[in-house]
Amino acid sequence: MEKIFDKIVKFIEHIIEYKKKIIRIGVFIASIGVALVIVLGGVYYSYAKSNIKYSKSEAEGIALKKIQGEVVNFEKDLDFEDATFEYKFEIKDKENMLKEITVSSKSGAITDIENPYEERYDD
Repeated sequence: MEKIFDKIVKFIEHIIEYKKKIIRIGVFIASIGVALVIVLGGVYYSYAKSNIKYSKSEAEGIALKKIQGEVVNFEKDLDFEDATFEYKFEIKDKENMLKEITVSSKSGAITDIENPYEERYDD
């Protein structure tokens, strides 16, 4: 009976050691994956920053030429498709309406204009 018990204990110890090895390997692989994502994200971010040809103030001037008014809010977003930054300005126009305009930091082009509070109806 003691021999069977000893065999069972050894078998369980072997399984525990095997699980520890699997966990260590899994943690190592996950760590490499996280490090890789961080490095690639940094490279992508640096590339997007190198694409900035227009400053915030230049982009604001472009936006205000299109929609005369007062800038009430500003956001700088990363456009993942083009690896560029976009400047988003909320402008209160002469009629006191809020418009949102997006300007590319790479080309200075207006990429979107919208009235976020405008109701849209599909016919």
